[in-house]
Amino acid sequence: MKAYKAFAATGKTLTWETVSTIETNALIKGGMEQSAARATVTEAITNLKQSGVTAPTKIPWGGK
Repeated sequence: MKAYKAFAATGKTLTWETVSTIETNALIKGGMEQSAARATVTEAITNLKQSGVTAPTKIPWGGK
């Protein structure tokens, strides 16, 4: 949540790359191995794209 709030404060457009970085870091901080965290996030984003989500549209937890 902190990373998304910090990103929201930049005013930049949220991208899949940013989501990937934030989510991967969150999983690692939660105790997941780096390679597993990357794989998990990559799979999740791939699933979203295959479901028709073309780009992140909203920053969770207080962003736009």
